[in-house]
Amino acid sequence: MRRCATLIGRRELSDDARHRLLDLLEQTPATRMRHSRTLPHELSLKWLRKAPLHERTAHASSPFWFMRAAVASGQDLPDDLAERLRNDPDADVAVAAHAHPSTPATRLTALVFGTPRPMGIQRFLRHPSFPIARLTEMATGPDERREDVARHPEIAPDLLVALTRDPVPSSLSWSGMPDCAAPSVRPPSCFRDLTARLLPE
Repeated sequence: MRRCATLIGRRELSDDARHRLLDLLEQTPATRMRHSRTLPHELSLKWLRKAPLHERTAHASSPFWFMRAAVASGQDLPDDLAERLRNDPDADVAVAAHAHPSTPATRLTALVFGTPRPMGIQRFLRHPSFPIARLTEMATGPDERREDVARHPEIAPDLLVALTRDPVPSSLSWSGMPDCAAPSVRPPSCFRDLTARLLPE
């Protein structure tokens, strides 16, 4: 299966050849991957992500969602192309395109506060257009949302302090700090890091 998936991502492969390889995978119940979200993890699409802009844009209309998703992750795409990919019918493609600098705040907040929680959420929270004030709202949300806030480099000091008092018995409150563990075993480095963040030089 991995060998087949590797072939699917080859640069020199035609769309027709990719379709045939996907059909081959579909014929085996254990390797049905046409719509599987695991397929990109088996692919090697670094060549596409690092390709010149004109080559990447040529794949923006690919019939394969994983090819479009690789293109959508580019930060240098023209704004109109990024907007088109943000509206792609495939969710993974649309989410990837939201990291583009042209994404407006309304689209970022809709993505961040939507369901399900997007993978790689920090890239959207740290987007220049994301309203930092919304972090306070996230800090009162579900556990994983509070953890996202704790990891943010621009978190307000009072909010950071509030999160360190989080009653959840886990490393949640300290997840944004290196070498930190549960409240009962917080090493000195936690407090040094907290002090540095609250009292910058």
